[in-house]
Amino acid sequence: MFCIFFLTCLLLLLRSFNVNNWRATHFLFSFQDGFVSRALIGTFIRTFFSQYFGSFAAIKIISAVILVVYSLLLSISGSRYWRGDRSLPCFLNVMIILTSPATIAFMAGEAGCFDAAAYALAMIALLSLPVLPKRLHWLFVSLVAFILVLIHEVMLMLPIPLLIACVLSQNYSIEPSGQLRGIKAAVFWMLPAILFAGYCLTFGRFELSRDSFGQVLALLQNYADFEVAPSSVVIHFTALRENVLFTSENLLYHGIFSFFIIFPSLVAAFEIARHSTAGRSQLAARIILCSAPLAVSLVGFDYPRWVAAVTLNLFIAGVFSGHSRDCPAQSGNLSLVGVIVFNLVAGPVKVL
Repeated sequence: MFCIFFLTCLLLLLRSFNVNNWRATHFLFSFQDGFVSRALIGTFIRTFFSQYFGSFAAIKIISAVILVVYSLLLSISGSRYWRGDRSLPCFLNVMIILTSPATIAFMAGEAGCFDAAAYALAMIALLSLPVLPKRLHWLFVSLVAFILVLIHEVMLMLPIPLLIACVLSQNYSIEPSGQLRGIKAAVFWMLPAILFAGYCLTFGRFELSRDSFGQVLALLQNYADFEVAPSSVVIHFTALRENVLFTSENLLYHGIFSFFIIFPSLVAAFEIARHSTAGRSQLAARIILCSAPLAVSLVGFDYPRWVAAVTLNLFIAGVFSGHSRDCPAQSGNLSLVGVIVFNLVAGPVKVL
């Protein structure tokens, strides 16, 4: 069964895989040229594989490896869920998630985006939690969260709330008092990542001027064997207020369209998360935390990305909840097959 899940992932990767110059440009930023946000992966490549730094072919290979690891981990997650109830409806629910425009296909269509690496790291962290003493869980998760913010500051609102939701469900009682105590602990342990994300959004940007923009563009072009995308560089010069103004102009149409395409998968992921939750207060905490990516819609116009992250968060939280993994009741297998067909026809939802 695991082989079926993984082969499905690989087929979707082959169908949708695409690295463009815009996303490849992100790999050119590194801390060797001074502190800037989103530079951890570029720094890693430049430090340990300097001969491949700036190579478009190498970036494609690295992106492909990251996607395969991400798909493998998502397949493992699906297998964990299926082992709780080895039934056909359970299998179909997992296939809905794996074929969703929001998961494998989305990451492949946006290959080169750092989300796949971040979610792969988050799933590795969740798989590692059971072997660690519970008293070290928050320390471990806070270190992972700090690394995630170094990868991209937006991860504060994507996989990091997922990590918090999983720790809450595994380590705290389902009563409101237990969940509230866990949230207080989460705020304390996540404070370094929160403060650092704020630093990246303010001081981790370049001061925009014609000369400074030209200098950065020329520096990156000197590293690359492909044409650097100026619009990708501009992001590091854009203030938060400018992002909000641009985003508000595009929110309605593109946000609704993305939500419509992903909605069937989102419902399936929600049912998985709901069914694996032991109490109402825990469910409320999980929904709020897993829906945190939607808040980024106010400052970032990558609307499919935020809705896709909610779907992914709900599914992974349901799998790693530590409670019942029985398959949620469904109206019929035919409707589940219909959702899978819809996902395959829809293909990956695209970022604007």
